[in-house]
Amino acid sequence: MDAIAKFFNLLSSLILLLFSILIGLSFVSNTNVLGGLKFYVVQSGSMSPTINIGDIIVVNPQHRYFQNDVITFKTDSNSIVTHRIVEVKDDNKEFVTKGDANRSIDQGTVMAKSVIGKVIYVIPKLGYLSAFAKTPLGILVFIGVPIFALVFDKLAKKN
Repeated sequence: MDAIAKFFNLLSSLILLLFSILIGLSFVSNTNVLGGLKFYVVQSGSMSPTINIGDIIVVNPQHRYFQNDVITFKTDSNSIVTHRIVEVKDDNKEFVTKGDANRSIDQGTVMAKSVIGKVIYVIPKLGYLSAFAKTPLGILVFIGVPIFALVFDKLAKKN
C-alpha cells in the first residue's frame, strides 16, 4: 500500500506542477508583470518548421522591427497571426509578412500599430497540454486526480 500511496503523491505533485505552470503562463500573458510578455499557443502550421502547431510562443513588444523578425500581430478581423517580416516599409510603420511554410507573401501590409510583438522564445509542444487542460478529460485529470490522490492518501494514513 505504501508504494501506491507514493505513486499517487508523485502523480498529484506532477499534475499540480503542470497545472501551476499553465495558470502562471495564463496570468503573465494577461498582465504586464513580465514587461508586456505575451504567450500564445500556435494553432496553424504556417510557420513550420520554425514554429509548429502546439508550440507556445513568447512575444515581447519592441520599439523597432527588422526584416526576418518573426512578429505576432492582429489582423483586421481581430485574428492573431505570427509570421516573418520579409520587408520593412515606410520607416518601420508597415511590414510585408509571410509564413515560413507559405509559398507567397501575405496580402496587404501589417501596420506597426497592429503588431503585438516579436517572438523571442518558442516552447515546443506545451500548447498541447494547455489545450488538453481545457477539455472535460483535462479538467478531470488536473482537478480530479489530485483530489482523488489526497483522499486516497488520507484514507491510507488512517489504516
